[in-house]
Amino acid sequence: MAERKIEFGTTLRTPDNIEALAQQIEGLGFDILGCGEHVSFHGDSANGFISLSVAAGVTNHIRLMSAITLAPLYPAALLAKLGAALDVASGGRYTMGVGVGGEFPPEFEACGVPVRQRGSRTDDALEVLTRVWSETDVTYEGRYTTLKNFSLKPLPVQKPRPPIYVSGRSEAAMRRAANTRTDGFLTCIRRSISPRVSRRSRATLKKRVATSQISRSASIFSAVCTRIRRRGFDTRRTGFRNNMLRISANAYIVTPWQATRIPARPVSRNT
Repeated sequence: MAERKIEFGTTLRTPDNIEALAQQIEGLGFDILGCGEHVSFHGDSANGFISLSVAAGVTNHIRLMSAITLAPLYPAALLAKLGAALDVASGGRYTMGVGVGGEFPPEFEACGVPVRQRGSRTDDALEVLTRVWSETDVTYEGRYTTLKNFSLKPLPVQKPRPPIYVSGRSEAAMRRAANTRTDGFLTCIRRSISPRVSRRSRATLKKRVATSQISRSASIFSAVCTRIRRRGFDTRRTGFRNNMLRISANAYIVTPWQATRIPARPVSRNT
């Protein structure tokens, strides 16, 4: 049996000092550099495409990953163009992590997108992404997007297209990840969620991977690490081993996390 390669990554946690941080992270030997985003949030937030584009210009080989892109906040064709342009600019190093968001409703309101549509808009965007990243003269009639003989120029460097990972902990997210349009699952197991929810997420994900409902290896994203050391990450206070390494995965991404008190917002997970 072929040996399975496991990759490790970390993410940018601030929208500034990107050049130095990206070079340092690549120099430390990480395989993946990720970046999340919000239009508006409780604290400072970046835009993933902008920050990863800056990182692309000062690095040579580290893979650049949206972790995650809030797909429902973008027109699908614009989302496809931004991802394709980043893949071209980075020489074929881009991976898109897609999530529905919704934990901060004001940013959806500001963008004119109803929170309740975030799941269906993401499904629409995934259909557009997988087609226009690998085809030309695409015609498509979806709930939110209409394309007539549409082509991106240039197409992404990676063939047939850049990888797409679906993020989330809900059953809906896992079903979305199991769709053949995407390449894997990008889950979040955090210390801040209850042990019961954490155990349920692990059990459900393991079951879906084992039964090939997710046909490829799952990537595991964590937002739990409290400290990043110069030569690696400190997992003593995070439950990293307990929560993450119990799931067979092809990549583990550890995010430095500054604990903040965030008001609870009831958001449906069935999207």
